Amino acid sequence: MGSAGDMVDITRDNFEDMFPLVEEALKDCNFFSLDCEMTGLFVDGARDDYLDEMCDRYAKLRESSQSYIINQFGLSCFKLISGPSTDVSGFEAKTFNFYIFPEPLTDNAQARKFLSDSGSLSFLAHQKFDFNKWIYKGIPFMPTHECHRRRRELTRYYTGELRTNSINPTKPEDQEFVRLLIEQVQRWLSGAEPSLVLFDMNSYRRLLAYQELEKPQFGKDDYPGFFVKKIDVGNGYSQLQLIRGTQEEVIKMQQEDVQQRMHDLDKAIGFTRVIEAMKACRRPAVGHNCMFDIAYVLAACVDPKLPPSWPEYKQLVEEWFPGGIFDTKLIARQVPEIFKRGTSLGEVFKGVTEDDEVRSKMDALFAKCHVDGQPQLSSPHVRHAPGFEKYALVEAGGAAHEAGYDSFMTGTVFAHLIHIIRAKDFASRAAIMMPEAVDQALVGGGPLLPAQLADLDLNSHSDSARLAGGDSSLIDAEVLLQPVNRFKNCLNIMRTDMPYAAVCGLDPPLSRPNVFHVSGLPSGGTRADEIITLFQAEGLGRPRVTLSAGKAYGPPSTGALVEVDAELASDVLHKLMGVPKPVEEGKEWNVAPIQASAEGQGSRGSSLRVIPWEQWSKERVAAVATATQQQEELRPSKRSRIESSKGTPITDQLAAAGAAAGVELIEKLQGERRSAEVRAQQKSGGCLVM
Repeated sequence: MGSAGDMVDITRDNFEDMFPLVEEALKDCNFFSLDCEMTGLFVDGARDDYLDEMCDRYAKLRESSQSYIINQFGLSCFKLISGPSTDVSGFEAKTFNFYIFPEPLTDNAQARKFLSDSGSLSFLAHQKFDFNKWIYKGIPFMPTHECHRRRRELTRYYTGELRTNSINPTKPEDQEFVRLLIEQVQRWLSGAEPSLVLFDMNSYRRLLAYQELEKPQFGKDDYPGFFVKKIDVGNGYSQLQLIRGTQEEVIKMQQEDVQQRMHDLDKAIGFTRVIEAMKACRRPAVGHNCMFDIAYVLAACVDPKLPPSWPEYKQLVEEWFPGGIFDTKLIARQVPEIFKRGTSLGEVFKGVTEDDEVRSKMDALFAKCHVDGQPQLSSPHVRHAPGFEKYALVEAGGAAHEAGYDSFMTGTVFAHLIHIIRAKDFASRAAIMMPEAVDQALVGGGPLLPAQLADLDLNSHSDSARLAGGDSSLIDAEVLLQPVNRFKNCLNIMRTDMPYAAVCGLDPPLSRPNVFHVSGLPSGGTRADEIITLFQAEGLGRPRVTLSAGKAYGPPSTGALVEVDAELASDVLHKLMGVPKPVEEGKEWNVAPIQASAEGQGSRGSSLRVIPWEQWSKERVAAVATATQQQEELRPSKRSRIESSKGTPITDQLAAAGAAAGVELIEKLQGERRSAEVRAQQKSGGCLVM
């Protein structure tokens, strides 16, 4: 076993050796925490506005994830450890710190382009981030859809599917290319040279070449007579090398070539295998203020474009994080009496590990959790697993902003928050619940599973393992997380009145009775100062103004969202548009949405339009739905699919095949195709290039 640093820090040099340990740690953990360091966060002009809706926030998040990349990824796998007391004694963490860098395949595919924010890079430099290790040693990664596409193309190439439809060259220069190609190959075959390298060609002419090389026009009795090897020379051009060989030799060269290409593809997939392992383990994921982390991970390793809409994105998150996501910043905000100094990751971690004031408050809360005078909760102990002690001697926050350490801090905070929320629930319920119900309060309430012992002995695995099909960590995680389960898939969002971002299920209801959309200003444009002056002149105070022009989501708008004090909301339409107030003025006006819009009725000009936020939001959603429907109607309705000889789509058979499985299936498909075509080709003296 290597040193602690060797076990924690993972680069392309040790990734293949370390990946089995990562996979095992994920399978064995009760939850895992993650953290990302990135090259930037916000693209120009895409800062968050206070009155954004989730569709706006997601549009900006999507744009950022398409522009910047992750340069370091931290993963900590936390496992319950047994202790002598009735409570869980603590957790053991295995932490991994990955350097990742996008690298094109050996076929000289176009390199990934990304933005870097000077402020972000300067910040990382001050944190002693190793940029040389990132670029020279970073693990490559590839989106899963790109991986599957390349694997399908590779398989179809070796089974001849890409050349099923013949190409008829019509341009004189392409016809001349074919003539010269045939002459060149015939001259080579009449000699004794073992190989022939054809001239450079683009993808179209390469298809023409493959088509001609398959035709029975070279007079070789020993089918196929030669093996065709593709050599990439860059800039989208390739050379074809023809190598003489018997039928057995050609088949062997084909198998070796496809195995090497599959191996190169697996290496290029690289870090994406970690994300796939996170998905496969189905454990809860934990992050701190992790909206960007989740989006950047999915953009890097699943789909670089990300879905176009917020609801579609939520489906993608649910698919790739089946165990759910917990945000420690959001949870920490629920107990401000504990974390008065703030809820940044460093502050919360320092608080739960070494801040005397915070720990004394936690101890006082835990002291209220007793049954028959016996304490039931205490601060959990968190230790590093043997071989993973790189951060063991680091002071609280001492290695902050190294992704591995941040992921460890996040998981440690989460372990403490579980107990804090459980204790808070217990303390609030104990005063009103019957004694026999107190035990349930300790595990979050609700119906108990058989594995949930009244004394909270979560380390008794016999019943839980049976219920979970032998995987005790899954059922233990379900039991463990019941106190915080109401925060599952609720992510923290900054600078907004939205309570959280629901990455699964329905969005939280949003009420903005004192927000209005204003458009059609006398100047013909939209300026914040003009709106503020307009409202102040009518005695409506100084409003908060969010310009809606150029919003990333929905149709272009030239108006603005305007928020006034709640007690002035009833005066907005009345003073600006001349709309009469309700007969019964007052109580319901500020809490019930205004149903009628006001247009062209005021003294400010016939073009002025002021409508309640709720109505504007509905109009916006309807406009987007109409535009989306129109786009769908323009998309092609048919999609061709290549079938194997048995009628099963080869793309489905190979969607997730690795190198070994790919070679085996290719051999099978080649055999099926060969049995149908070899006789005819041999009778005519031709050759067939796979």
